[in-house]
Amino acid sequence: PAFWTAGAPTCTDDGDPCWDFPLDVQSSPDAALRIGIDHVVVGDVFTVELIDPDGEVAGEFSPGVGLYSQEVLLDDPAPGRWRAHVVARDVTDARFRMRATVQAEPASPRRRTLLAPNLQALPPHDISFLLPLTNGSTDGAPEGVLLPGGRASCHPEETVEERAVRCLRMAFGVSNIGQGQMSLFLGPGAQGADRTLIQRLSYSDGTTTDRAAGKAVFHQTHGHYHHSDAIELSLLAVTDPVRGGLRPAAPPHRKGFAHRDELLRDWRRFYPAVTKDGFGLRPGWGDYYEWDRPGNYADFGINGDGRYVLRLTADPVSGIVETDDRDNTSYTLIEVTGTNVRLLESGRGSDPWDRCKVVLPFGAEPDLPQGVRQPNRPPGCTS
Repeated sequence: PAFWTAGAPTCTDDGDPCWDFPLDVQSSPDAALRIGIDHVVVGDVFTVELIDPDGEVAGEFSPGVGLYSQEVLLDDPAPGRWRAHVVARDVTDARFRMRATVQAEPASPRRRTLLAPNLQALPPHDISFLLPLTNGSTDGAPEGVLLPGGRASCHPEETVEERAVRCLRMAFGVSNIGQGQMSLFLGPGAQGADRTLIQRLSYSDGTTTDRAAGKAVFHQTHGHYHHSDAIELSLLAVTDPVRGGLRPAAPPHRKGFAHRDELLRDWRRFYPAVTKDGFGLRPGWGDYYEWDRPGNYADFGINGDGRYVLRLTADPVSGIVETDDRDNTSYTLIEVTGTNVRLLESGRGSDPWDRCKVVLPFGAEPDLPQGVRQPNRPPGCTS
């Protein structure tokens, strides 16, 4: 495999900055060239051209304005020196990274095994008291304004339907690090009515089985169905910063997702490449809901300044069959001062005092914050 991190541009393309990454491909029967790009800010547009050894464009792809990552497979690539030509067409942050590998056809399994997903919560980030001017119904970067006191930071439906008082808004998500995809379908029923959520389980011999996995609810604003109760968000006040004393600062809040493959979070691992089946998440992919979407909040209410933990749990109702549900929880530690919110730490685990925690980058950032190191995990940590 090859991995690149973009430095200074090496060229210009119609006035836009561009980069060229060489890739030596060796001959391999029944193989595919698998290449992907990942960038930091949703709404930025990068395009990738794949130039073959003869100098011809063999393919082109882009994450577009609504995705952080994109990946393609090119069957039977010609051996020789390839080149990935990347152009930043319309960007606010030119940081990105590339990866590539030549992938052989997987060997046939010796026995039938379940290829299940494994869900993890992507910690809250991009946290504020901004009033959203967008609502996530279109691709592109969210927009918002800060009003005095941050009290008008809720969507009207959040105030009317959920009686939210003061919305602490945030982005968060769910990823799948399993060997199988989370493949979801709608059960029978009338359009707009609640339906049974169906999970299709895949096996190594190519067979599938369907099972009920909870409820699918029609989202009036977005005009499509959501996997109901896909996440649960808790706001906890820090009462003892040394020992990790916490108390609930708001009722737990659940939200549905219309999952789609938006970003490759586990960047240095190539998960099985599978054909999308239904809506859900393929192996290795994650889905971020940006902060402007309805339901992306914790009701801060009349809580005061201080430190808080935002705890996010994927599939809190245990509706999805997965390989390990012990790694479904993540957290972000924040400090609130008036309308200012400072992110202090994000990780996988229940909170910063979890002895088995894994510290994670903020949002779509590729690396941990400067100066932050991964703590040693004691024996017995299993997820």
